[in-house]
Amino acid sequence: MSSEYTFYRAHGLKTRFLSKEDYGKLEKTKDIVELADFLREKGYRREIDEFLKGEMSIYALEAALTKNWLNSLYILFSTAEPGIRDFLRDFSRRVEVLNLKKILWWKSEGKEIGDEHRRLIVKIPPRLSSINFDALLRAENLEEAINLLRFTPYHVFLMQSLMMFKETGKVVFMEKALEKAYKKQLLRSLQKLKVKGAKETIESLSRIFTLEDVSTVILLKGEGIPPEEIEKYVLKARETELIESMIKAKNLKDAINVLRGFPIGFQLREAIEKLEKTGAINRFEEAIEQQIMRITVKSMRKDPHGIGYVLGYLLLKEAEIRNLVAIANSKLFGVTGKPPFL
Repeated sequence: MSSEYTFYRAHGLKTRFLSKEDYGKLEKTKDIVELADFLREKGYRREIDEFLKGEMSIYALEAALTKNWLNSLYILFSTAEPGIRDFLRDFSRRVEVLNLKKILWWKSEGKEIGDEHRRLIVKIPPRLSSINFDALLRAENLEEAINLLRFTPYHVFLMQSLMMFKETGKVVFMEKALEKAYKKQLLRSLQKLKVKGAKETIESLSRIFTLEDVSTVILLKGEGIPPEEIEKYVLKARETELIESMIKAKNLKDAINVLRGFPIGFQLREAIEKLEKTGAINRFEEAIEQQIMRITVKSMRKDPHGIGYVLGYLLLKEAEIRNLVAIANSKLFGVTGKPPFL
C-alpha cells in the first residue's frame, strides 16, 4: 500500500468523530449506563460490550474507549507501508504505557490481582506489542514486575524511578518514567520516517512534548522534588533553556516566574494565574492540553495529505476519549460543565 492510501484512510476515520450535537445529547444522559448505550450507537458498540458487560465504572469505560482508539490505529497500521507502520507501532505504545501504569499501581498497592483487574487491561495485537501482560499481572511484587520488563525500552527508566517511589510512595515517578521512555522511542521512530510532512511533524511533536515537559516540571516542583530528580523525567525535545531554567528554580513560584519569561508562558498566562490563585494543577494541565490541541489542528491543516494528518487524527481521537471520560465523571459526581477538550 502507498503512504497516500494511509493518509486517506485517516481522513475517512476522522468523519466518525462525535459531533457537537452528539456531545449535547451525551451531557443530557442521566447516568453512565445511558451514556454507554448512546455510545453503542456511535461506533463504540464492540468495545462497550467487551469491557462494560460485567462492570459499569469509569475505569471500564476508559478501557473500552482506549480499545476503540487502538482498533482505529490498527486499521491504519494494517494498510501502511513499512516506515509508517513502524511509526504507528511506536505510537500504539501509548496503550502499553496505560496498561503498565495500571499494573505497576496495583503492584505498588500490594493488591491481589483478580478478574476485575484483568478485565481492565487492553489487549494489544501481537503485531503491535510483545509485552506479556499476563506475566506482569502474575508477578509477586512491584520489583518482579519491573524485572520482567528488562528487555523493553521501559526498564532503564523505571529502575531510575524506583528509588523515588520507595522514598515517597508515589507512583507518579514510575508513570513519568514510562512516558519519557515512550516519547523518546516515538521521536526516534519519526526521525527515521521518509514521507511527506515528516520534518514538520517532528517539529509539532517536539512542541507537544515540550508543553508536557512544562507540565511535568510544574507538577514535580509542586511536590518539592529536587532538580536532579526532575531532570530524569523530562525529554527536552526543544526549548532546552526554558526547561532547564524551570528545573533549576528554587521552588514552584520561581519556576512559574521563569515560565512567564518565555513565549510558552505568554500562551499559558491565564492558566498560570489560576494556578497561582488556587494551586489547582489539574486546571493548568487542562490548559496544556488545550495548547496541544491547537498544535494538533494546525498540523492537520498544514499537512492534510501527509503524516501530520495521521498524527493529528490519533491525538484528536485521544481528546475524544478524555471528553467522554470527563462527561462520565460528571454523571458520577453530579458536576456540570463543558467537556474540557472541545
